[in-house]
Amino acid sequence: MTDMFDDFFGPVVVISIPQLILQLQDPDPHARIEAVTILGWRKESAHAAIPQLILCLRDSDSSVRRDAARVLGKMGESAQSAVSSLVLLLEDSEPEVRRGAVYALADMRELAKAAVPQLTLLLRDSDRNIRGTAIQTLENVGTAAQSAIPQLILCLEDSDADVRRRAASALGNMGEFAQIAIQRMIPLLKDLDPNVRQSTVTAFGNLGSLAKESVPNIIPLLDDSALFIQSQAIYALRLMGESARSAIPQLIFLLEHSDSHIRSETVLALGDMGESACAAMPQLILMLSDSDRLVRQHVVTLLVNLRQYE
Repeated sequence: MTDMFDDFFGPVVVISIPQLILQLQDPDPHARIEAVTILGWRKESAHAAIPQLILCLRDSDSSVRRDAARVLGKMGESAQSAVSSLVLLLEDSEPEVRRGAVYALADMRELAKAAVPQLTLLLRDSDRNIRGTAIQTLENVGTAAQSAIPQLILCLEDSDADVRRRAASALGNMGEFAQIAIQRMIPLLKDLDPNVRQSTVTAFGNLGSLAKESVPNIIPLLDDSALFIQSQAIYALRLMGESARSAIPQLIFLLEHSDSHIRSETVLALGDMGESACAAMPQLILMLSDSDRLVRQHVVTLLVNLRQYE
C-alpha cells in the first residue's frame, strides 16, 4: 500500500523539528512560512522551536510574523516566554500582524495579563476585528483587566455590533469592578442586533445581584421575538435570585408559554426567588399535568420547596 502511495504522490518526507527550526532561517520567506505552518500542525512536539519562533516575530516578512504569533499562541503555557515579544507586536504597522498577535494572546488567556495596557489601546484600533479580538482577550484575562473597563464602556457604543456584543460580554466577567458600567450597558438590551441583546442580558446574569438595577430593563426581553433571548433573559433573572423578584408576575405569565423549554426554565427561575415565588403556586398546581415530563418534574420540586413558607 505504501509503495502504491509513493508511486502516485511521491515519497512522503517527514521533516524533523530540528530541520524545521533551520528552515525558519531560510532566505526564502515562503520556506519560512511553510516551516511555521508545519510547526503549528505539530505544536505538541515543537516546543524546541519556541526560541526561533519568537525571533520570527521580528521577521522582515509580515506573513511570517503573523503566522509565528498564531503558532506561539496555540502552544499556550509552554510559550509563556513569548508574551513580551507578542506584546511588542501589538504595535506592528501591519493590521494582519497586530491581529495575529491579539489572537495569540487570546489563546494564552490569563498569561496575557501583562498585555492589558497595550490591549486597551487596541480597543481604539481602526480594524474592527482587532478591536473585537482585543476585547475577547481582555475577557479571558478577567478581573486582572479591570483597568480596561473605562475603554470597554466606550466600546458599548461602537458602530460595529460584534464589538458592542463582545464589550458587554467582557464587562459581565469583571465582577464587582463592572458595577460602574451597568447603566451604560442597559441601553444595549434594546439593541437592534439580537446577538448584542443576548450578550448583554447574559452579562447581567453573570453579574448576578450586582446588576439588580437592570431587572426592569430585562423584563421586556421575556417577550422578545427571539426565543433564545427569552431563554437567556429567564436564566439571567434566575442567577439574580431574590433580587429579581419584581419579575415574578411576568415569569408567571411565561408558565403558559407554548415552548416546553421556556416553561421549564421559568419554573427553575422561580425556584431561586425564595418566598416571593409562592405567588405562582396556583399556576404551578395546574402545571402538574403539563405535557412535558421534565416540566412536571421541576414543578413538583418547586412545590415541595415552597411548602416551607406555608
